Amino acid sequence: MEILYCGKNDLSSLNIKRINDLTQAETDDVVYVSPGISDKIGDLEYFIKNTTPGNWAAYSVIENKGLPLFNFENKKTEILNQDYADGGLEIGLYRGNKKFISQILEKKTLGPMDFVFMGPPRNDYNQKRPAMFLDRDGIINKDHGYSIDKNMTELIPGIGDLIRWANQNNMYVCVLTNQSGVARGLYTEAELKDYHLYLENLLLRDQAYVDSWEYCPYHFKEGIDHYAKKSFCRKPWPGMALKACELFPIDLGQSIMIGDKLSDALDIKGLRNFHLKGQYELSGSKNPIFNKISEVIGYLS
Repeated sequence: MEILYCGKNDLSSLNIKRINDLTQAETDDVVYVSPGISDKIGDLEYFIKNTTPGNWAAYSVIENKGLPLFNFENKKTEILNQDYADGGLEIGLYRGNKKFISQILEKKTLGPMDFVFMGPPRNDYNQKRPAMFLDRDGIINKDHGYSIDKNMTELIPGIGDLIRWANQNNMYVCVLTNQSGVARGLYTEAELKDYHLYLENLLLRDQAYVDSWEYCPYHFKEGIDHYAKKSFCRKPWPGMALKACELFPIDLGQSIMIGDKLSDALDIKGLRNFHLKGQYELSGSKNPIFNKISEVIGYLS
C-alpha cells in the first residue's frame, strides 16, 4: 500500500513523499495525506499551520463536498455524519505519531485526539477574501441574557442559511461576541469555549461552517479581578476582527458585520455594518436594518 507522507522537515515546503510503510518515515510526527485530498495543497497548508507537533489531529472530508466528517474535542469523538462513517477515513488529512496513523490506515477505532476544525476546503488559503463577522446572541442563537445553557439554546431562524451562503460565496465566517458573563464570574472561559463548540456542531448539522469564534471576556465596570478592565477587543472596538485577521487572510475593506445592537457596528474603513432587528433599540442606526435573516440574504445576493 502506498502512503502519502509529509515529514516534519518537509512541512515548510509541503513536500509530499510517497512511501510504502510507516517505518520509512524519519520522524514520529507524521502528516498522512490521503489520496482523495493530496492535490489540495491549500488544505494541506492550512492544516499544517493550524496543528502542532505532538498533537493528534484529523480533517476528514466527503469528496467534492468539503464536509467535515469527524469532530474531536476534549477527548470525545462524535461522528457528524454516520452515513459516510465507513468510507470517510480514506479522504482527509491526519497528523499524529506512527501508531495513530497506523490506526487510521487500518480503520480501527480513532480514540481521543485534539480537534482541529478546518471548515470548507481552503485551496485559496493565501488569497485574501472578505469575511462575514457575526454577533452571537441574537444573531446565532436567541438571547437569554448571560446564559450558556445548552438546554435553553435555540438557533435564530435562517442563521444556517446565512452562514452557508457566506461559505458558498467564498467568505470567511467569524463570530465576534462580547462575553461579560465571564467578567462577571457567571461562567468560565473554558465553559464558554465548550458552549461555542456546541453551537458549532449545531450549525455543522445544517452544513454551515464557522471559521472562528472570537470573544471578549472583559468589562471595565462589572468585571471581577483581572477581567475588570477596558479592552480593545470589546465591540464596538475592532480588536476581535483584527484578531481574526491574524488567523486568516481577511480583506477587511470588503467584509461585513451583522449584529442586533448599535454597539455591534465596527468602525473599520470599507467594512459594511448591518443590523438585525431583535430585542434591542436600533433607532439612530445609520446602517441597514432587517427584520429577519432571509432579508439579509436577499440584500446580499
